Parts: sequence; C-alpha cells; structure tokens
Amino acid sequence: MRPAALLALAASLGLPSSAPASSFQVLVGLPGDAFTFCRPTDVSADGRVVVGQSGNRAFRWENGVYQEVSFSPGGEAEANAVSADGSVVVGSGVFRSETGTMTPLGHLPGGDFASSAWAVSADGTKIAGVGAGPDSTSKSPYDAVIFGPGGAVRLSDIAGGGPYFAITAMSADGSVMAGTLAPPGSGLFVYRNGVVQPIGDLPGGDSYADVLGMSADGSTIVGYSSSSRGDEAFLYANGAFTPLGFLAGYHSVAYDANADGSIVVGYSQDPSGSYSPFIWDSAHGMRNLVDVLTKDFGFDLHRYALINATGISDDGRTIVGYAGDRLTGGTVGFIATIPEPTTGLLLGLSLAALGSRRRRA
Repeated sequence: MRPAALLALAASLGLPSSAPASSFQVLVGLPGDAFTFCRPTDVSADGRVVVGQSGNRAFRWENGVYQEVSFSPGGEAEANAVSADGSVVVGSGVFRSETGTMTPLGHLPGGDFASSAWAVSADGTKIAGVGAGPDSTSKSPYDAVIFGPGGAVRLSDIAGGGPYFAITAMSADGSVMAGTLAPPGSGLFVYRNGVVQPIGDLPGGDSYADVLGMSADGSTIVGYSSSSRGDEAFLYANGAFTPLGFLAGYHSVAYDANADGSIVVGYSQDPSGSYSPFIWDSAHGMRNLVDVLTKDFGFDLHRYALINATGISDDGRTIVGYAGDRLTGGTVGFIATIPEPTTGLLLGLSLAALGSRRRRA
C-alpha cells in the first residue's frame, strides 16, 4: 500500500496521521565539470546538508544550492565528513571549512603533507584522521592523528602504544573514536576515555578490516572485514562483531549507521553480480535499498542504477549515496527521504481497525 493510500485509510478510520514527507532527489554536482561525477560521502545529522565529491572537487549541498569547498576555485579537494548541523566540513587537503571559510589543519612535523581528516564531532570542534611523518615506522607509512590548534598529533603520542594507521569514525561528542591498527591487516581499535582497545575483526578471513562509520552515541561501529565468506559488512556493538551478510555473492561494505546504530547502510554484491545499496536492521536483516524505495515507497528509479548508500541521518529517514545515470552515462548522487518509522505502525493499526469494522458489519 502506498503512503497516500495508507493515510487516506487512516483518515477514514478516524486515526491520527501526518503526511510522511518522502522524496527522491538527484544531485549532479558542481557546475563546470566536463562530465557528471557526483558522489556524496556524508549527510548531516538532520539530513539537510550533503557533502561529497564532484569530479575532483569537494562540494557542500543544502536546499538545492551547491557550494564548492576548496582553498581556491577549481582546486582539488575531498570532503569526507560533516558536522551534525552541516556547518563544518572536513576532508583531504587537509581542511576544516565553516560557512565557506577554509582553515588548514596542519600536518605531522616534517611530514609529506599526505594528511586527511576523516571524522568530525557534532559541533565541529574535534577532528581526526590520518597523517604521514618523516619518522613513521616501517610497519606503516601513516599514523592515526587528532587535529588540534597546533596541527596533527599522533594518537600513539596521546594514548601510547601503537602504531595506529588511521582514525576514520567518531561519536557525536568526540569521546569515542575508531579506526585501523598498523599495518593494515592488524585489526581495528576503539579509542575511548583516553584508552585504545584493539577489537580485532570478523573471524575466518585474512584479518583485513576497515571502519567506515559510527553511530552518534558511539555504541555502534560499522565497516567491513575479511571473513570466512568474503569481504563482509559488519556491525560492532557491546563488545561483539555481527556479520551483516550479503544481498548475494561474497562482498558487502557498511558505510554508516543512524544515531543509535539500529539502522545500517552500505552496498553489497547483488544477484546480478553488480553492486546495490543496502539497508539493514535487526528485524529485517539486509535488504536491497532499491527494493525498499520502489516497492515500499513507490519511487520510480528506472533511470538510475543505485550503487552505494554512503550516509544516513540520525533519525534514519534520509539516506544519501550515488548511482549510475542510465540516460547520460554519468554518476549522480541521490538523497532518499522516507516516511517516519511510525508509518508501519500506522498501517498495522489501520488494517486492524478495518478488519474490526468488517467483522462488526
């Protein structure tokens, strides 16, 4: 049943309802690109602001307006993460951008400038990522770093131990961070309350794993890991890994989770052998996002071959990602806004009431 029919049914039964604001928007990227290549990488907590790549440039999108995020017009940059309200963008460059003002974050002393900011707190004040220094160990040419007023500082200099390869996810308040041990293939870690805890990875694989997202409350980490079944998306919470499976095949990657970690998005190999975005929750498991958007919410997606879902808002209603445009051959971004989860409850109540009315008749 389509949302409009659902609401009409609810109204006819005298049940309270509010129109679910569902939509599917396509992002084509910054003007001036020779071809369309737009890949969103993150979405703000409230779902209003999207950041990502347009060709070799970084962009910020809000209410239909694109803003180039760069130290100079046309300059190469990568936007990797955005603060909760969308005001602060961080990325490779290495930069912090707030209301259009670019601030360099600095590098490790004597480094080769191969730094990148990958995670930012909700208020935009805490930033972390990866950097390279002249004395990086033979185990890894890069170090996990936290950016401060004085530039990049190694996590190993703050918490001891290591080496740590990169910090790639952070909780909303910045108190929890997660990333990859060095060298890559050594497993994953969580940094909490000044202490680094190695957490390993999925069993059965060759130990390669990567963290790509974290819930706002810091309870849930998502990413992918080599497992006995292939490269598999995972969820880590309460001290344990949960393999999320596949749509088909042997490859899946989890990119982001909503505020409490109950909904996860990413991509997986599908039955055709191509890649499709997925949405996961404990009640339904992994589902093809295309099926959810077309069958459950009635979106017409014939023109677009959805590939990956890279971000989700805190309430789980706004999902961003990218797709192939079958008409132009380009790569476009998308923003899918779906009805509130209570719509399912409303449907159940409506059908139950309708059944009761029929029985009384």
